[in-house]
Order: sequence, then structure tokens, then C-alpha cells
Amino acid sequence: MAITKENENGGKCAYMDFFTTNENLLAVMKRIPKEAISVTVIDKSRAEELVNFWNDEFKAQGVFELF
Repeated sequence: MAITKENENGGKCAYMDFFTTNENLLAVMKRIPKEAISVTVIDKSRAEELVNFWNDEFKAQGVFELF
């Protein structure tokens, strides 16, 4: 999963979380923080590309902040 989240100050960051087909979907969804503003489920290499793109965009907008 590629996940984007925002903190209370408006800072944003994107990161990846992995799960297997053996995992319970409800358990996987519980790992997503309430602050998440976007969740995209795709393969690992595409998720990495998307997370890097999102973080580059957040940096360009001056809102990138690691949590």
C-alpha cells in the first residue's frame, strides 16, 4: 500500500506498508492511520514510485514532514 497522511500542522508524507494475501484485510486496514488522506493498493515497485513522487511533490510545495 502507498499511504499519504497529514499531521495537524498541515505537514504531509507518504510511505509504504506491505501485506500478504494471507493477512486478514480488516487487520491490514486497522494499520492505516486516521490521518491518512490517500491509500492506494498496488504492487511493491509501483508503490515505491508513487510514494517517491508524492514526497517529491510535498517537498516542492514546502509541506513535506516526516512523522
